[in-house]
Amino acid sequence: MSGLTTAQAASLQQRVDAVLAAIPGGHQVSATEVRYDGLVVTFDPRSDSNTRTGAQLNVNCSYGWFCIVVRGTTFSFYECRWWDLTDWTGVSPYNNNQTPGTVFRAYDQNYNQVWTSTAPQTGSVNVTPWWHIKPC
Repeated sequence: MSGLTTAQAASLQQRVDAVLAAIPGGHQVSATEVRYDGLVVTFDPRSDSNTRTGAQLNVNCSYGWFCIVVRGTTFSFYECRWWDLTDWTGVSPYNNNQTPGTVFRAYDQNYNQVWTSTAPQTGSVNVTPWWHIKPC
């Protein structure tokens, strides 16, 4: 990718590969994007997996979607189905821009509900206990 050092480009591809391994069924469509049926993952090429995003970030999100930035990677969900997560930690800003009243649900490793967001809503949340989500 233009403008990145060799080390930054290698780090970016490692992050892409990690998401593809963790969430099967995706296809890398560019150096910074992976697409699934119902999910688009966008990587900030200048951050790494240790990036702390914090609550101050405004998350751009299309209408009908739930978007969250986890350590420099934006996950944009638009399909109502179960998604399994790997290595989500820390506080992450989100934008629940789904149809008003739609409830996003996060679950721990035993499928106990640990967090919800009713659209429309924005803010930040600790995603460390999340293992599974259902964005509807």
